[in-house]
Amino acid sequence: MSDSFEAVTGALWRSLGLVPPGTERPALQIDGRTVDLAPGPDGTQVVISASLGRLADGGARRTEQLRRLLRDGLGLLLTNQAGLRLTAGSDAQVEAVTTAPCRLDAAPLLRGRIEEVLHLLELHAATLEADPFAGTHAPMSLGETMLLRL
Repeated sequence: MSDSFEAVTGALWRSLGLVPPGTERPALQIDGRTVDLAPGPDGTQVVISASLGRLADGGARRTEQLRRLLRDGLGLLLTNQAGLRLTAGSDAQVEAVTTAPCRLDAAPLLRGRIEEVLHLLELHAATLEADPFAGTHAPMSLGETMLLRL
């Protein structure tokens, strides 16, 4: 059974020593990043998300960004519940997102999942902010093949 989203976010805020949010959409400001919380579609989950940034407009830089995001994300599959998603539309925003149960007793789990989202932001920030071809990295050629072993 799940509890109300407002009660769960209030419990989370109190566990962090904060005044519970009002009726507005709750968000935490942590290290200059905004972490948004929203009720899941069926009300049994809390969706935790934060914007990482925007992909390059196209070409080789965007391809390299996607390659790095996929490669690094693959390494976290076994240890991290959070993942990356591209928002719908042409602006190619990348978000870190995860879910947690919408239950009053889940505040410690919510805190852990928020930390996982922040970890993804920290890990991937350089991929979207810096020029991936600067320094020693060369662009991927069209003939190069990448194999992923699972």
